[in-house]
Amino acid sequence: MNLVYCCLEPILSLRLKDYENLSDNLTGFIFSIEPGLYMVSTFLIPYIVPTWVAHRVTMITSLFILCIASLLVGPFFESENLVSMITGLGISGFMMGFLCIPTMPEMIDACKLAHPNADQDHANSILSGIFNAAYGLGLSLGPMTGATLYDLVGFRNTMNIIASLVFI
Repeated sequence: MNLVYCCLEPILSLRLKDYENLSDNLTGFIFSIEPGLYMVSTFLIPYIVPTWVAHRVTMITSLFILCIASLLVGPFFESENLVSMITGLGISGFMMGFLCIPTMPEMIDACKLAHPNADQDHANSILSGIFNAAYGLGLSLGPMTGATLYDLVGFRNTMNIIASLVFI
């Protein structure tokens, strides 16, 4: 998740330079779309997803939608389309909350199922460490991955590769 979120940090500004008529305010607004909607979705997920829906169903559905959103950011169908990029950023930002929030409860449920007699406080501490380590790994690998792919294949293909990684 964070790989997708952070891969745009070093390359989105380079891509937005291709659009000559963008003001600094509009550029800043475009940068705020993804994190802003990420924040909103983390608060809305308990009200949107019914309690009877399994956490992993929410996560798998969100990954599929995130894959499509990553393709729209490129966009995959033409060289430049600012509307598609903004739409893709909005959808991907909103879907991030649907990936982040159910992950920890899913990990706890899986641990309880696999190890019913384990000390739950200790197990939750370990799971929290694993979750935060993976979160941090994505935060650090995302910009490096995005910048490297951008240098090798350009913005559109970078987003197509990222979408492929999400799909896998």
